[in-house]
Amino acid sequence: MRILDLEAALTKEKTVNAELFAELADLKGVHAKVSELASQLERQRLELLAAQRTAQLAENALDKAQREIPALKAKLADSERERKALKGLNPEKLKKNRADQKKKTEEAKTAASEWKQKTMAARNEHKAEVKDLHRTLLQMLEEQDFFAEVDGYRLTLSRFRFGSDPADEKTRIRIRATNVETSESCVVKSVLESGALELLSGMSLPESVADRIRAEWESILETGKVTKESSDHVDLSLAVEN
Repeated sequence: MRILDLEAALTKEKTVNAELFAELADLKGVHAKVSELASQLERQRLELLAAQRTAQLAENALDKAQREIPALKAKLADSERERKALKGLNPEKLKKNRADQKKKTEEAKTAASEWKQKTMAARNEHKAEVKDLHRTLLQMLEEQDFFAEVDGYRLTLSRFRFGSDPADEKTRIRIRATNVETSESCVVKSVLESGALELLSGMSLPESVADRIRAEWESILETGKVTKESSDHVDLSLAVEN
């Protein structure tokens, strides 16, 4: 009986250990996802700050143009006074001076109009950029920035750095696969020449998902972009750094 009790206790201990290891693996996956989201949010924050700074510069340019308008109006007023002063002078000379003044007036009006149009265009352009950044950030927070969904797995681009990556190496574009039912995810470190996926987490993927990852990986290496089949269904304009 004592031996049976020991065997039962040993079996129970193994079961508990297995459950603990499974929970530890889940926690590592969650930690990796949180780190990835934190990196993405920081990059988006910096891009948003840059866009806001550019928009501020456009606002300053518009203010400068508006400050110059009174000077242009003053020139127009001077031209009008000169025109009145020229009345009664030699008709030929007066005609010539009036033509010159009219030309200068038109040039001043054109310059003022061009300034206003350029500054307003710059302001509207940067407003659109800030709006796009907000939209992209919202997509990332809602995890809707995937470029493909295959058999219950969503594929997203990632610049996740593994601990084994050289510190001075430029971050590489990798692919993250996320199970939409369990939220479990893993980053493909590389695709070997044999076609095998290097998954350090030990997570297994269906062969259909693995095949799609191989095709996308090859496209990224050759063109720097995902396949046309994927790019036709999602806006990746901010997903990949130049």
